[in-house]
Amino acid sequence: MYAVDTDDDTVSVLDSAACNAHHTAGCPQIAPTLATGEQPDMVLSDPATDTLYVANTIDNTVSVFNGAACDATHSSGCRRPAPSAADAEFFIAADPATGTLYGGSLTQQQIDVINAATCRTGNLSGCAPVAEIPTPDFGPNVGAIDDATHTLYASDEAEAGTVLVVNTATCNAQQTAGCATAPAAIAVGAFPNVPVLNPATHTLRGQ
Repeated sequence: MYAVDTDDDTVSVLDSAACNAHHTAGCPQIAPTLATGEQPDMVLSDPATDTLYVANTIDNTVSVFNGAACDATHSSGCRRPAPSAADAEFFIAADPATGTLYGGSLTQQQIDVINAATCRTGNLSGCAPVAEIPTPDFGPNVGAIDDATHTLYASDEAEAGTVLVVNTATCNAQQTAGCATAPAAIAVGAFPNVPVLNPATHTLRGQ
């Protein structure tokens, strides 16, 4: 398990097999950490490439590091400053089916579409967005992806309160033709948080 430590600009690494609700003996007093950019906001793991992405909100970067070198059983890649790409993302969602990362831009009114196959440790030049999805405001809360319907949901945190609906079948790292069209919007309550999906019922929840 990877946990963002916002105040000290690190990500803590924990062994969930030894430290969980049923077994606490393996919970360390101080967990191994990895240095990130300024004020990390979220961490995303991409199992397909064994890469971890950390969105840093103060210095407008995304830290990219090798999950195989810093996990519960390997610490050689921990406690080192992770290399960072100059992508200003608030939240990031991954679609393993298409090898795509979707990031809510903090500096532009858009969702950045990034190729996960080229955005990895040792190839940060491949982290530049391959397409952009227009959004009404800055920093959309990119959240759930419904694999069955090829849909990405992202909330617009503005007072108007909407959830954006993106077709990931026509807008992804390999197929960008559908990215330029503004996504459909569902009206919800003011200042919605990150959408959460129940894949069993295809029901979307938020705060």
